[in-house]
Amino acid sequence: MNISRGGRGKPRVCLAIAPILLVALAGCRGDKLDYHRVEFPGFSLEVPTTIVYAKDLATEYRAGQAEAKDDSRLVTLSWHPGAHMTVEEAPAMVRAMSEVSPKSMAFKGEPGRAIKIGGHDATQIDARIGTGTGTMSLTDIACGKRAVMVGVIARFGGQAVRERILGSFDCHPIAAQDASLSAAAAAPFGIDDPALLAGWHRRNDGDQFAMSNGELLVVVTQRPRNEDVTEKLDQYLPTLLGAAGWRWTGSRIETRQAQGGERTFHHGRISMEGETANGVVTVWNCPGRTDAVMVFALSMTGGELTPAVDLLAKLRCVKPDDPPLPLAPAPPEPPPPGSGSAGSAPPAPN
Repeated sequence: MNISRGGRGKPRVCLAIAPILLVALAGCRGDKLDYHRVEFPGFSLEVPTTIVYAKDLATEYRAGQAEAKDDSRLVTLSWHPGAHMTVEEAPAMVRAMSEVSPKSMAFKGEPGRAIKIGGHDATQIDARIGTGTGTMSLTDIACGKRAVMVGVIARFGGQAVRERILGSFDCHPIAAQDASLSAAAAAPFGIDDPALLAGWHRRNDGDQFAMSNGELLVVVTQRPRNEDVTEKLDQYLPTLLGAAGWRWTGSRIETRQAQGGERTFHHGRISMEGETANGVVTVWNCPGRTDAVMVFALSMTGGELTPAVDLLAKLRCVKPDDPPLPLAPAPPEPPPPGSGSAGSAPPAPN
């Protein structure tokens, strides 16, 4: 079942942006915006003066979010590990966000387009809000081993705000931090007892972090923190996973004590490409930071998920000085019959 392959972390966009769209923008034009340049982890922008950022640039490098809103505009910035969204993915993101927004704010998206921002590859998509003059624009920009998304929602003048921000974009990755996000080394979580990962190996899965012990598949992504999604994950899961081409049917919610406090685990079934697996999903925010962790655990054999929850409850947020996780490399793929070749690393399990 190709659950962990092909999604490329698509739900990240909805998780970062969708809940803020529930803010009803008033009908007035708002005052003229003042701007200042703000240094974020590995990039800088001219943004409305209501956006400030004083977090540690190394600790917050992997993922984060900042936003500013008034009665007619909302500007969001978020950054996340991995590739920027593709032109093909962009319309699905808009549809997913429309589904979790009030009917009066339903979005009608235009086709996504590939552009350059400050010399960096980017994907941009615009949408109309309801039947009024409101607009939404999402621009996801490649910046080192991460992507930076700029979202602008406005009743009036959204394009001018977007162009002012994007025209000021300067990407300057922090070399040591970017190196830690390489496919071979990146780990979106930490663990205090290495013995818990005995028998687990990495999966070769592009820009997502996936691991398996032959019975369970665990896919972990790091993303901007969002309290609303963490508290209302059961409401967002069908839409978030639907944007990735997955179907989620929830069955029950379990709450346990975990690393950092109480954590909620959402049990259900995940379907993709005509196949279905038992799954459990959890999200937790990293204390005192702007990032969060989202984990999908799937049974590859149709078995019980209690061992998965036992493990997930012991995962924590990654720390900058964490050693590499004690995971075996992905096992080699058996060669095709008659090929005489050792083969290459396997795709995600089917």
